[in-house]
Amino acid sequence: MPEAKISKVYNLSELENGTFNICINYGGKSIYREVCIKGKNCTVGPAVQLNEPFFNYKNDRLNVSFLNVAQKNVYLNVYKEGEHYAGFTLGKNMVIQKCFDFSTAKKGNYEVVLTDYFKEHHYVVNK
Repeated sequence: MPEAKISKVYNLSELENGTFNICINYGGKSIYREVCIKGKNCTVGPAVQLNEPFFNYKNDRLNVSFLNVAQKNVYLNVYKEGEHYAGFTLGKNMVIQKCFDFSTAKKGNYEVVLTDYFKEHHYVVNK
């Protein structure tokens, strides 16, 4: 099945000089582009297609799989009621697959934040 083409025009004329990131999410994927504005000049970097991480929580185990396109460090932080609960560096490998044990965690909701070079990805664990 062919991919749909999306075209959208954005007015960036009121932005100050700087580097900005544009990320469009669709399904389990997203497209990332860097935009640099200097005076009246605007340069747009190449499109980078990203995949969302896969999270699966079952039997007190959180499985995380992620395709690390940038091959830069990826971090996973866990928050409970807004407070930092735990943090991990997952590394810079292209393919990241990790399992986290929640068996000793108290009942409640945990926000899991996976941060890669391009963006943050959020997942909620209900224990």
